[in-house]
Amino acid sequence: MKKRISIIGGGVAGMICAAFLDPSKFQVTLIEKNKALGRKFLVAGKGGFNLTHSESIEEMILKYEPPQLLKVALMRFDNNSWRTWLKDIGVPTMVGSSGRVYPEEGIKPIDVVRKVSDHIIARGVEVKLNHKWNGWDDSGNLIIEDAAIESDIIIFSLGGASWSVTGSDGKWSRMFLEQGVRCVPHSPANCGFQIEWPAGIKERLGGKPLKNISICYKGRIATGEVVITDRGLEGNAIYMQSYALQKNLCKKKKVVIEIDLKPMMSIEDVMEILTIEKYKNLTAALRDGIKLEKEKIKLLKGLTSKDTFSDRYKVGRLIKSLPLEILSAYPIEGAISTLGGISKDEISTQYEVNKLKDTYCIGEMVDWWA
Repeated sequence: MKKRISIIGGGVAGMICAAFLDPSKFQVTLIEKNKALGRKFLVAGKGGFNLTHSESIEEMILKYEPPQLLKVALMRFDNNSWRTWLKDIGVPTMVGSSGRVYPEEGIKPIDVVRKVSDHIIARGVEVKLNHKWNGWDDSGNLIIEDAAIESDIIIFSLGGASWSVTGSDGKWSRMFLEQGVRCVPHSPANCGFQIEWPAGIKERLGGKPLKNISICYKGRIATGEVVITDRGLEGNAIYMQSYALQKNLCKKKKVVIEIDLKPMMSIEDVMEILTIEKYKNLTAALRDGIKLEKEKIKLLKGLTSKDTFSDRYKVGRLIKSLPLEILSAYPIEGAISTLGGISKDEISTQYEVNKLKDTYCIGEMVDWWA
């Protein structure tokens, strides 16, 4: 007789879990409170829409925190396995110049959700939409809407606490707390960070990107791009520093990052170009010699005094290490993902909840970070 598995939450984690459970061994039901699967995925897909990264799995594992908690799972099914599986269900991928992996041109987020949804239905998974989980009854059975359902195994994939419009609001933590399962309060994870810009920066550069830069914090370097906003900075280069920034902002009122505006050039090369007499002024040297984009030049001017900007040696050092004070993370509602949720200490190495037999938690609802 097949074991009955109930998966609560039809986001990415729940859908992929349902796609891999053996239909010859399990009778799988995927339960989602919204009228469609993958709503947060659709929202996230409006941005860069990268599905993974092409780097080695050993490098990728180090970008999870804590890496050891996910190492076994990631080694068994790595980024190349993921791309192969996507291709098998009709979602071919390509590697971008940054190393990130995207669906091939023309494939939209809704197309990916439909391919995965069609695949799990073809495998015999029963999908129940508009069905909300409301806790447990006295016998430990799930209460879905107003009815109790029996399950041999329960897998929760309820998401984090950002983008509440998609149903990802973190309110489920209260019910786990009532069962004695410790939950860490939610906080923003991959998110923008607040900077108090000097006068004029927001007006001249608000909404402008800084491309091909790197951000250094505590010796860790993240390369990519950011966007200057009225509040501060957004973009993948700052998101990759999010975990370390959040940890230190808990202890300090502000932290300092350093931006390299020209990571492909050494400080020696920058200084050599800036100090030759070929260019009539420093702005010309930055624009024509260093090939610094106008947004970066405006940022340098906006963050330095006239005396500093007239000193080529000081400007050269700032190009390679421009300090910015970070005051706080953006509010949780606008975060791409969140920290917090089920404490790592409450689950086994197989992601089973220690205090709830045959109950597992996966995805963003666990207090790990990627």
